[in-house]
Amino acid sequence: MRVNEPVHVELSPRGAPAHFVWRGYEYHVVSTPEPWLAQQRWWSHDAARAPRGGGVHEYEQERWRVDAVALSPAAPAASEGSFDLAVDAARSSWLLADAFTDEFEELLFLEP
Repeated sequence: MRVNEPVHVELSPRGAPAHFVWRGYEYHVVSTPEPWLAQQRWWSHDAARAPRGGGVHEYEQERWRVDAVALSPAAPAASEGSFDLAVDAARSSWLLADAFTDEFEELLFLEP
């Protein structure tokens, strides 16, 4: 499920996400974070062309896929699952890009 909400991320000494805070709830990463690059939608940018010398890297976004659990029992339904944390390099911040949880899957695939 696409989320695209700001999160506060704490990094491990190796530079990988170790904890994050989403909607006031702290989540602890319980798996080895997997880094990857997502291709941004270059066709949706206002510029007609990529800036000269910028190249393809202008449209790549660093992401980390993590398995995490909420540390609070009062956390919302998405209290554990896989999450894609995205680096927003332009703002030196992080986004929760996507969430993959059993609760979300149940909502999507309920029998009619």
